[in-house]
Amino acid sequence: YVGALYLTAPATQASRVLDASGTRVMRLAFVREVGAGKLTAAWNDGFTANHSGAELQALRARLDRFNGLMRDVRRGDVLRLDLLPNGVTQMRFNDELRGRVDGADFQRALLKVWLGAEPADASLKQALLGGG
Repeated sequence: YVGALYLTAPATQASRVLDASGTRVMRLAFVREVGAGKLTAAWNDGFTANHSGAELQALRARLDRFNGLMRDVRRGDVLRLDLLPNGVTQMRFNDELRGRVDGADFQRALLKVWLGAEPADASLKQALLGGG
């Protein structure tokens, strides 16, 4: 996929994005087909790599809900994650609302998949933070 992060104000430090109170949007445009199972495994890996066991336990029910919103994607599909200031994360596939997950802590945990100490892709992390 090709990822893009949209913020209300530019930020070059991950901590500023993670702690931001404004709307944040993560947009993933898929360049090939990916099954829902592979996507949920990737989310789980990203959460596990960036959180302690206790943190994961606190997030587990919401991560399971989030994973349940996944579907198989085709080339050209767009997954948009709207992280709203009220703590709601909305998931949209091709602009169709699939569902929501509550909690500012969940938003922070989700962003750590890309911006945490163990990001899914270090070069993508740098690019999302305006570093090329």
